[in-house]
Amino acid sequence: MRSNLSRRRLLVLGGAFLLALAAAIFFGVRLLIHTLYWASHRDEPIEEWMWVGYVARSHQVAPAALLAALGLPTDVRDRRPLGEIAREQNKRFADIRALLEAAIAEESGRPLKPLPWDRSRRCRNSSSPSSRTMAR
Repeated sequence: MRSNLSRRRLLVLGGAFLLALAAAIFFGVRLLIHTLYWASHRDEPIEEWMWVGYVARSHQVAPAALLAALGLPTDVRDRRPLGEIAREQNKRFADIRALLEAAIAEESGRPLKPLPWDRSRRCRNSSSPSSRTMAR
């Protein structure tokens, strides 16, 4: 009788250990994937498909600051794409992006880097040859 009890106890403990090990592996892999993803997606250029929370995480600012800049309630999680928000507010997406960029710069205390293909944002006082030709 004692042998059956210890064998059952060993099976239960072994099963619990395997279940705990599987959970640790699952959450460890999930943490690794999220860490690698967000490490390579910092300061992403703002695009129409993004939602406010994605932009906030990418630029390391509070989502409430971006929601307030768009005139949206800050106590509700809004997962609509920015393009949809722009259409509902009857604004161009460029205006929404400008509002968000200003809020990010204010919240983080650092200006956003200009996009490489956006010539309208380049500094005219730069010493690079490409910006000197654009300023003429």
